[in-house]
Amino acid sequence: MNPLIRDAFLAVADVNVIVVDWGMLANEGYTTAMSGVPSVGQHLGNFLVWLINNAGGNWNNVHLVGFSLGAHAVGNAGRQAGGRPSRVTGNIHDISIIKS
Repeated sequence: MNPLIRDAFLAVADVNVIVVDWGMLANEGYTTAMSGVPSVGQHLGNFLVWLINNAGGNWNNVHLVGFSLGAHAVGNAGRQAGGRPSRVTGNIHDISIIKS
């Protein structure tokens, strides 16, 4: 899924795409992956805050995208970043949740 989404963004805009590889945790079974979602989101949120504070950037240009448990992870990341990302898109089994 990550290459597909990355390529879709890059096809229409000059953007930076950050992909979180949490496959080792996610592949340990659903219960383990589900338990790890809050931590993944916290780490991603903290990384984004660090990145923007140290490398610059504008929260208005930050769009978090996640699928299945990744949708929950990006929601947690947005919360960890103080709600500063301008957009969070989550897809949980064909149900889209968009916060703009």
